[in-house]
Amino acid sequence: MVNGRAKGRGWSKLDLTVDDVGLVDSTDGSDNSSEYSLPNASVQSTKSEISIVPHQNSGAYIALDKDFQMKLVTRCTIPVDEGYGEDTFSAELNEERCMFRNWSPYQSKLAAALLKGVKNVQIVEGTKLIYLGVATGCPVSHIADIVGDSGIVYAVETSPWANGQLLEMAKRRHNVVAIIDDPMLPYKYRKLVEDRVDFIFCDTQHHEQLRILILHARHFLKPGGNFAIMLPGAAHDSIKAMNRLHAEQLDTIERISLQPYVRGQYLLVGVYNQS
Repeated sequence: MVNGRAKGRGWSKLDLTVDDVGLVDSTDGSDNSSEYSLPNASVQSTKSEISIVPHQNSGAYIALDKDFQMKLVTRCTIPVDEGYGEDTFSAELNEERCMFRNWSPYQSKLAAALLKGVKNVQIVEGTKLIYLGVATGCPVSHIADIVGDSGIVYAVETSPWANGQLLEMAKRRHNVVAIIDDPMLPYKYRKLVEDRVDFIFCDTQHHEQLRILILHARHFLKPGGNFAIMLPGAAHDSIKAMNRLHAEQLDTIERISLQPYVRGQYLLVGVYNQS
């Protein structure tokens, strides 16, 4: 456990429950602020105002105050304020003073998934991944902090209003490759993706979102790699999507509602069982 002093707001009270048997299925529409579960040994009280513990299933961190209210954070790897308006604070990590940045689940669906207890989105140092539907790149900046120098984020976006900010971020971060192209045509940028990736996150808001994921898995996802995809509707209506993915050797292992952070959509997480 590492300790520090925070600057900013956005704390939420822990409400911890995770189903870890079989298909993880959080579809009850609960508005619990968090379903993330901390190891018992990690939530011991200290005299400091803020404590930092590693997130169990990713390279992010959980910041806890003395009342065990929490928020998801990442360690800053560049000193530049990237203009996303996020709260920052300093804390000691492994006897080194570091800066941390709030990763809001209301601004990032991936952050919401981590706080809701998703288990198979294991973004850690060294992970190579494709992020489809980047917008201005705020979530990508957090992922780039996590994967570090040995990882890489291929950020795919088509919206003209988002391209400028994404390209500027890629100039600051050597582990981000900005791809401004049509995600329906991944063969056009296959030479930019140097090797098979460990993980694909798909949130393009495209009506052919499932097809986009399938195409990228065929081109870029390593066998045994994981995927996550945001889909419209309620999680209990996901059977058709799961069957289509299964036909392409993309097997769902988690199905989760992201309420109260994200409404009108649900998340499927799975593994590429390419034979």
